[in-house]
Amino acid sequence: MPEAVSQSVLIANYDPLWPQMYEEERGRILAAIGEWIVDVQHVGATAVPGLAAKPVIDIMAGLRSWDDREQCIAPLEALGYENRGERVMSSILLLVKRTDDPAPGQTYRNSDGEITTRTHVLQVMETSHPDWHRHIIFRDYLRQDGAVAARYAELKRTLAQKHGLNISAYTEGKSAFTEVVIGRARAGPPVAVRIVEYDLSWPAVYEDEKNHVLAACGEWLVGIEHIGSTSVPGLAAKPVIDVMAAIATLNDTSSILEPLTGLGYDYVPEYEVELPERRYFRKGRPGSNGDKYHLHVVEPDGRFWRRHLAFRDYLRAHSQAAREYAHLKRRLAVEHGTDMDAYTDAKTGFIRGIEEKAAAAPGPSSPAAERGAPATQ
Repeated sequence: MPEAVSQSVLIANYDPLWPQMYEEERGRILAAIGEWIVDVQHVGATAVPGLAAKPVIDIMAGLRSWDDREQCIAPLEALGYENRGERVMSSILLLVKRTDDPAPGQTYRNSDGEITTRTHVLQVMETSHPDWHRHIIFRDYLRQDGAVAARYAELKRTLAQKHGLNISAYTEGKSAFTEVVIGRARAGPPVAVRIVEYDLSWPAVYEDEKNHVLAACGEWLVGIEHIGSTSVPGLAAKPVIDVMAAIATLNDTSSILEPLTGLGYDYVPEYEVELPERRYFRKGRPGSNGDKYHLHVVEPDGRFWRRHLAFRDYLRAHSQAAREYAHLKRRLAVEHGTDMDAYTDAKTGFIRGIEEKAAAAPGPSSPAAERGAPATQ
């Protein structure tokens, strides 16, 4: 090991040789354990053309049966892989290929604080394993959406500088982004942001859905509100009804999963790393006419509840601010097309400005404590 090593995880510009390196390793893996596996996949950032990445090739090998894993260890060790054992309760065998002559970016600090190396990381599992599909879903989404891939590269560089060679902290820092992307990928292909004129039927549509939600799980709820742009009379909006339901404690959410599923809602847990104070459900999926309802289950004394009511009530009371918001949304929808993240991020300054005004305004929904940008406006 060279004495001088980089003091942070190195994120390198995309190397066109990475696919070739994968194919060469894939051939060696198939020759070694081909009788026990049914598929090999290149995953991780090096599998996405143009994406900056750690120069380490991530590979998945799909077993015919989990019972065959032991047969694979010796042949893979003969290829230079080190068996790191099975992940606890995950049915994944992890192996790492080391090198005595690491290229820049192939060193990291392990859990014991030691500097070590790797050129390839191999995960062996059945192709029915949830992680098999998650890795492929994430890879394919980044291959299709260059804007999201670019944000991922920026995040990785930031985390590399922040966490040095601590690969565990670096990986954990990416988890929220990864979960959001996987959730979006499962929802379907990106569609254009669509802002429509205010529909006089929206309040009645909300009331009808509110009654369905209360009939199904009202015994666990302590409040329910119409939020988001469709809740502001006259305001142009995405044609999705946002419903915010208050539950005494988020621990009770398990009690309403089945009733909400019966109403046609899908539970979407992927965003909880980013928004742990909310449980998110949606009804109506892309592929037909898109989402029709978003249901946000939160605790009534939390910031999410207060922020969204304050934002809604301020726009209801200040028509000029509502018109400015509508104009901004139309412009941003044209500018950002299908890039929902960029569209949402671009609204943040306006929303925070409104929240500052709402914090200073009198009224039961306008406490001054702890406000941030609403996620659904």
